[in-house]
Amino acid sequence: MNCREIQEKIVLFEELDEKERKLVLEHIRVCEECESFYREEKRLKEMLKRVRIERKLRVRRVAITAFAVMATLLTLLLTFKPHRAQFHELIISEQENAVVKVLINGR
Repeated sequence: MNCREIQEKIVLFEELDEKERKLVLEHIRVCEECESFYREEKRLKEMLKRVRIERKLRVRRVAITAFAVMATLLTLLLTFKPHRAQFHELIISEQENAVVKVLINGR
C-alpha cells in the first residue's frame, strides 16, 4: 500500500477492521509523513468531538435556563393575588342636596 491509500484509511480508521488497522499502524511506524498525518487526523477528530460535546452542553444550558425562567414565571402567575383596594366613603360636605364623596384607600 502506498501513502495515499494509507492516509485514506487513516481518515476512516475507526471504521476499519482489525486487519486493516494493523496495516495502517505498521505503516505509520516506518513512515514519518503518514505518522504525522495520523496524529493530525487524530487531533482534529478530538477537537471535533470536544466541539460537539460543548455544543450539546450549551444547548442543555440554554434549555435548563429557559425551563427555569418559565417555571419561575408560572409560579409567579399562580401565586399572584391582585391587590383589591378597599375604599371607604367619606362625606365631605352636603350642600343643596348634592353629596360630595372622597374615596379613601383602606390600607
